[in-house]
Amino acid sequence: MVTLTAGLFLALSYIVFFLAFPRKYDVARGDGVSDFKGIRNLPRTMLPFLLAAGVSYFGVSWAFNVLSIKLYVELGRNEVLYGIFYGGLTSLIAAIVRPYVGKLSDQIGSLKLYRIALISYSVLVTALALSRGFMTAILWLIPVYPFYDISLVSTVSRLAPNHLKASALGSMYTVISFSGTLVFIAGPLTDILGSQNSVICASLLQFIALIMLFSKILKA
Repeated sequence: MVTLTAGLFLALSYIVFFLAFPRKYDVARGDGVSDFKGIRNLPRTMLPFLLAAGVSYFGVSWAFNVLSIKLYVELGRNEVLYGIFYGGLTSLIAAIVRPYVGKLSDQIGSLKLYRIALISYSVLVTALALSRGFMTAILWLIPVYPFYDISLVSTVSRLAPNHLKASALGSMYTVISFSGTLVFIAGPLTDILGSQNSVICASLLQFIALIMLFSKILKA
């Protein structure tokens, strides 16, 4: 029933898209660069940022794969509470704060906000690793991901010229998808290092990404 409901909502989203989206959507292409050459023509300033994003995303994925199990254990293996905290409340909070995060990104700059998100994630995952009991659930609700996600996409869009924004975003999602697939090596590392040490190592990856972002090319 759950899978069927999810499938129906997915189908409904496509129907709404085709009914509401404009039939004609012209995209300005200033220099006539073809779609196939677009990726090769991305600004060099994007390379350090994309590499940093990949390092960071691997760390975040690694940390929260481990921490999701910790959350389940700290909630007494209660599946109802786990569902509420793992997905329900976090999604609701994220939906509420996202518009304000967008405004903040416009005010202080997306790159600066992304740096703040990296620091916040480093502190948060370390705190989650050291927490016990219901405090783990409370920390889990802190909405860092909306800051991380919005600032990441906004920075990529800002760094790319108008006619290459789609290529830039495609490259970004390729990098973070590749980083996500590397999480398979995190399992053996976690077995060797232990859960707490693994999360702390994943936290350090946020600082490594932050250092990469302080290159001269990417000064905000």
